[in-house]
Amino acid sequence: MEQNAPSTCMDMPTSLKRDTHPPPTLADDESLAVAAARDMDAFAELYRRYAERIYRYLLARTGGVDDAQELTAATFFSALEAIGRYRRGHFRAWLFGIARHHASHHFRRAQQLVALDECLNANISVEELAIEHLRAADVMRALHTLAPERAEALALRLLAGLTPAEVAQIMGKREGTVRVLVHRAIREMRERLESEV
Repeated sequence: MEQNAPSTCMDMPTSLKRDTHPPPTLADDESLAVAAARDMDAFAELYRRYAERIYRYLLARTGGVDDAQELTAATFFSALEAIGRYRRGHFRAWLFGIARHHASHHFRRAQQLVALDECLNANISVEELAIEHLRAADVMRALHTLAPERAEALALRLLAGLTPAEVAQIMGKREGTVRVLVHRAIREMRERLESEV
């Protein structure tokens, strides 16, 4: 197993930093998705590739580490159950669509946003942890003040690392509309964060 890949949802980092590994090619994903219907190793590779991205997206949506971990596990469990019915197309959009469905179901059930949980990271000092937590908390707070559609587009595009075309497919919007939503969300968040300084 790769050192950088979390072994379980419980090992997911709380940082909102982007992946440092180059994204897998869409052709690789498609081949693995088709093979995953009959080969658990192929599904395990898809999990390694996408678990952190799904987790970051769900953390941005829920604001809670425990909720994000639970929804990440539910997303992959649902994907595993449905992988035999997956038809070639856009695997990432299909997988993030499942995550989006679970997040929507979570909010319908909970009817409230959950605050970002405290998490200790033994690899950094207490001061660094506090600064990182404050920055992440500020970003999360600003994200949750956005209109839901803008927050969704921003989380899928930047935190999950999806392309505008993939975000458009998931949200049922045109690619240009997604670009506008993301641009406006970034501008609005920047204004909110600058006004707090």
